[in-house]
Amino acid sequence: MSSARAWLAVALALGAWACGGGTGGGEPRRPAERDVQSWVRLLRSGDVYERRQAGAALAAAGPAAVGPLGALLRDPHPAVREQATRALARIGPEARPDLERALLDSNGAVRRAAADGLSHGPARSLAGFDQALHAPHHRVREDALAALPAFGAAALPRLQAVASEDPDVRVRRAAVEALGRLGEAARPALAALARSEAAGVRAAARRELRRLGAGKRDGRGDG
Repeated sequence: MSSARAWLAVALALGAWACGGGTGGGEPRRPAERDVQSWVRLLRSGDVYERRQAGAALAAAGPAAVGPLGALLRDPHPAVREQATRALARIGPEARPDLERALLDSNGAVRRAAADGLSHGPARSLAGFDQALHAPHHRVREDALAALPAFGAAALPRLQAVASEDPDVRVRRAAVEALGRLGEAARPALAALARSEAAGVRAAARRELRRLGAGKRDGRGDG
């Protein structure tokens, strides 16, 4: 199927669904299984564009599409996995386990799409980041940390623990920077980290304190 024909099929299916499928009631109906299956077939297309358009249609289909979109997270093309992740992020809590899995993806764009969904979307969940915060690769942990300030003060215990205990100083610095984005709520934690034995952590904490206006009192130099 050509890309143009594939997109036309998706558009027509979405139009029929959104208009009530000819029921005359004017209210959107839940997508029929045949609708979802037709989009799933497009997900299996050899054309990346077709799969991305099918992912968009499945996002609009809601919870019925979680299974097919979750399967798409195993696609070898990062752009397709990213599209599937963004679609899952728009569905709701039913998609949370798949978004948590996408947080561990080898591709940064996929991870950041999952982090955005778990921190801002209908699948929002602070606990959903816990596995990624303990992932083996430092970049996975860093991408997860970058999203945590969206939860405000509720993220403080996790950020402080990572800033104090992670074995990689790069990750600890990322946690300190995330703490700084919390503003005044993070001042006591940053003050404690400004006395860390790790020079990189100490310097990062003092820098964040200076940004908060604490400067000379809480962080006297980097020595």
